[in-house]
Amino acid sequence: MKGFILKAVKSAIFASIVGSSVVFVGIIVTMIPHHLQQLAWLMKGALAYYLFAVVCSILMLFVFTPIYWLLRQLKWNSYALVTAFGVFQVFLIFRFQIPISEIYFPIAGGIVFALFHHQLMTVNKRQHRSLI
Repeated sequence: MKGFILKAVKSAIFASIVGSSVVFVGIIVTMIPHHLQQLAWLMKGALAYYLFAVVCSILMLFVFTPIYWLLRQLKWNSYALVTAFGVFQVFLIFRFQIPISEIYFPIAGGIVFALFHHQLMTVNKRQHRSLI
């Protein structure tokens, strides 16, 4: 489980930076024609947003890793956790009015990437052992 947490944290950091970059590129492209003065202010906030996305991704991993481990013990696969995460995300959006583009891409990207990476590595280890 410790190895999974480390791999998942690395994956979450990578995916949150990629997800945040996609959101920022979209914002910058839409702002260029109209608000060049505000673009400098936006770039100053970019670092804070990246850090926010990474911290949120890691926190969400610590929330969902025990649930994921429990589901694995019950012989469920990672698709169940991705579904549970989607339901939780919808709850956050409707309950706290959090815009989907600000929180979903970096966090969900990190979680889903980490889970499927772990699932793939588990399958590859089993196949490798069966060949030996």
